[in-house]
Amino acid sequence: MSEMQSHVTPTIERLWEAIETRRDELIALIAQLVRTPSVLGDEAAVQAIVAEHLRGSGLAVESWDLSDDTLQQENAGNSGVPFANRPNVAGVRRGSGGAGARSLILNRHVDVV
Repeated sequence: MSEMQSHVTPTIERLWEAIETRRDELIALIAQLVRTPSVLGDEAAVQAIVAEHLRGSGLAVESWDLSDDTLQQENAGNSGVPFANRPNVAGVRRGSGGAGARSLILNRHVDVV
């Protein structure tokens, strides 16, 4: 058994099984994302796909544009492209079991420059 295989936990096994079960769906999603323009400054269409997929997966989805004053924050970085129509998308699955429950938050970078 390889070193990598010796660290496979039941949770990781369930993850791989879930991926395999949804293989065709995931391939179709990735193909749709690749076909959709997502260059810097033109991310809205691909972010809409991401948001739709996250909602369909049962996550609570938030989408927002950054305000231009974000550039005033320390280490903000500046691509030179305005933030308008370049939404940020996050999907959240809230934990159960009270205040100490863990949640899962998914956020990704979509432009391909």
